[in-house]
Amino acid sequence: MNAFYWDCHQTARKLLSAMALGIGLDDPEFFAESHPGHNNQLRLLHYPPVPAANLESQSSTRMGAHSDWPSITLLFQDDCGGLQVPMDWRLELVALR
Repeated sequence: MNAFYWDCHQTARKLLSAMALGIGLDDPEFFAESHPGHNNQLRLLHYPPVPAANLESQSSTRMGAHSDWPSITLLFQDDCGGLQVPMDWRLELVALR
């Protein structure tokens, strides 16, 4: 698990460097140098199935709309789906697969 954590960290640093270059910064490490990896989190979350009737009756709930607070979130999702993101100013949710 430790090796996976640092692999994800290196991927995030590469993405941060690509972002810096993509917006025209001279220093590709502009963002990456602020992310040493010691403040990062690796969380393994499992959300078990909930019957639709429970959701409709509001006897069960799921994670509500929220924003992740870090600069980068690497998400690994199975084929069950469930994650939705707003894609435009109307905040219309689009399912990610």
